[in-house]
Amino acid sequence: MRRVVNAGGSLITIDNGKSFYEGWLSKFGARKNQWRFFSKAELSMASKQFEFGLLSSFSFETRWGMFGHFLDNYIVYPLDWLLFKIFPYNPTIILSIYPKSKKSIYIPIS
Repeated sequence: MRRVVNAGGSLITIDNGKSFYEGWLSKFGARKNQWRFFSKAELSMASKQFEFGLLSSFSFETRWGMFGHFLDNYIVYPLDWLLFKIFPYNPTIILSIYPKSKKSIYIPIS
């Protein structure tokens, strides 16, 4: 942050959250790209955090084109919105905002 963010600026990250079904997805070949999935507790130094989703762990549109676009926007998103209102645990998308202050924070990258 010291090098790339101006004084008074912020670093905004959008991270993949660990959903409750990560293990199940990996049994079907998902997650072979070795991406890191975070829990909210691992991103604790953020000044603000927003999270969303139980189902939104990938894009159908990038895989299936217009049919996937329909699934993402008219089936998965409304279901995700409803389910996340009822069960706001283990979000699949975590947006974190880290402000730069005089004492800049250090975020280790693993």
